[in-house]
Amino acid sequence: MLKRAWVTVMIAGLVSIAASYIFIAALGICAGLLVWSALMGVTLASFGFGIYMTWCYQQGGCGDPDSKYRDLGFGLLGFGVMFFFGTLILKLQHSLEVAIELIKASSSCVLQTPTLYLMPLLALLYRGIVAAWIAFVLLNFISAEMPLDPHLVYGDLETSGARLMWWNPWNMQLHLSYTHIAYVAFTGFMGIWTLGVISATSYFIITYGSMLWFFHDGLRSHCPADPLLAPPKAYAVVFRYHLGSVISGGFFITLVAPIHGTLGVMAQMADDQENWLGVIFAGGRMGIVDYYNRVLRCITRDAFFDVSLQGMGFCEAASHSQNVTENEANMLSVLTGATRLFKLAGIGSATACAYYSVLFFICANPAHRDHKSDQYLPNPGLLCMVGLVVGCLVCLPFMQLFDVVSDSILFCKTVKHQRRRHRAGIIDRACASGMTNWFDEVAGCHCGSRPSQEGPSSSSWFLSGSRSSKKTKKNKQGDLTSQGLE
Repeated sequence: MLKRAWVTVMIAGLVSIAASYIFIAALGICAGLLVWSALMGVTLASFGFGIYMTWCYQQGGCGDPDSKYRDLGFGLLGFGVMFFFGTLILKLQHSLEVAIELIKASSSCVLQTPTLYLMPLLALLYRGIVAAWIAFVLLNFISAEMPLDPHLVYGDLETSGARLMWWNPWNMQLHLSYTHIAYVAFTGFMGIWTLGVISATSYFIITYGSMLWFFHDGLRSHCPADPLLAPPKAYAVVFRYHLGSVISGGFFITLVAPIHGTLGVMAQMADDQENWLGVIFAGGRMGIVDYYNRVLRCITRDAFFDVSLQGMGFCEAASHSQNVTENEANMLSVLTGATRLFKLAGIGSATACAYYSVLFFICANPAHRDHKSDQYLPNPGLLCMVGLVVGCLVCLPFMQLFDVVSDSILFCKTVKHQRRRHRAGIIDRACASGMTNWFDEVAGCHCGSRPSQEGPSSSSWFLSGSRSSKKTKKNKQGDLTSQGLE
């Protein structure tokens, strides 16, 4: 079926990309109206889809009696999506208005730095190339012990080996030798690590470009400095100064990502005293949850905020960025929830556009519905679901761009507020005009909240936590502060 309709599926992906771009651009103009319309549209569309599939179940299947229970399952899925988005709207309706200004600022940053538009597309392209190559290598390793075909006779062994490599199909061997099992495991591990490094590099470049925009008065200026050169400059900085941080960050973030989905949820429940599950987790707080809060909770992409802003190593930046954001925990919680809702609205809109584009092409092409045609599709509903999944996977990096930019701007505003608060207590008297500012620059040239300690090494990180008593060493060459952006 995919061979007959691969063009339609590819068009669904392109429609999802276009919808993602339009959604991010429109957020800067009418963020509130657009998001509320998108959320209500996704909720009502899910409700209508559930009603239609339930009606098909009552009628004994839409065109196919064997699909009766499948229609019931799709109907229940539609009602579930409707309930999910409806609950989110009711829970976060008050926090949406608080986050509108941040959302508009994030959209303005993306619009005024047009090269940031390319970052999700480049990250998606790099991931696709690496994933395809790793899959090809893994398939070759798995089929490396394939016996020679006795029906093929060649005179030259070297020629026969080359021809067999290209002409014989892959033969999946379930009983591989230990050597090939080690090859497969190592190749898979390095492939996952490489994908993590690509994601970490994308996070750093987007964060660096957002901070360049912010510290060049992007909030007040419509033409910030070097809007087209931010990502190329970020590439030069990351490969010259922060390559080790990006490589280690890609490893640690990928390693800890499944833990964030399990222990992270438990830790959040333990912190929420209004939730009865949180009371249970808080009352019986386990040592592993405490270890997660002390060591692993800070290992997120937020570490690249301080890597790009102050030139820290990854482990030190992870600890310090958490300390900065904890001072604005309440506001961060509100804005994170609202931004997540905006992101879900964008994903829902893009996937809905992809789904209905596939449905439109199926209905517009009579050959897809003609039983005698070579392009006949026996199950168009399944193809629509494939288009929906493709659209969702394609739009995720673009919504990630919006998410990372929003978090970067919030972090910059928090750091700027802390720097002002740190310097507010110094009075410059008339008899020492200028001396106080000079002394303040010498004694406190870094972020006011930055501790005078060096972050732990990666080996001691998982044993004792995120703090160490060693003196700090600062990389002045690669941070934004040293480039005159204060």
